[in-house]
Amino acid sequence: MSWQQFVDDQLMCTLPGGGQLKHAAIWGHDGGVWACDAAFPTVSPEEVSALVEGFNDTSKLAQSGIRIGGEKYMLVAGEPGEVLRGKKGAGGCTLKKTQTAVVVGIYGEGVPHGDCNIVVEGLADYIVEVGM
Repeated sequence: MSWQQFVDDQLMCTLPGGGQLKHAAIWGHDGGVWACDAAFPTVSPEEVSALVEGFNDTSKLAQSGIRIGGEKYMLVAGEPGEVLRGKKGAGGCTLKKTQTAVVVGIYGEGVPHGDCNIVVEGLADYIVEVGM
């Protein structure tokens, strides 16, 4: 299965609560985009680097926020070294780090944050299980 198929078939699918993610992507730790949905905001390598570093030191993200494609999400929760969760209005984001990648889901109004967490973290857990 290609990385794009993971985004299309696993992340952009219908969620447990019936909604869908607004955007989804898989990034390499180096800032390279492995796959994303067609409308995913353009993300700079600097934004990815800041997020990868932020997994281990959330104090910077607590001040500056989670930035994805120029959009700022307030850091609301996470698990140091593993998961970041952000909120912006009625939507938000979930990011989970693997050994080589970051799996990203962005949801909009009407999608429960828990549904986003389930699909993003589930795919990332699979990527970890296969050694990536």
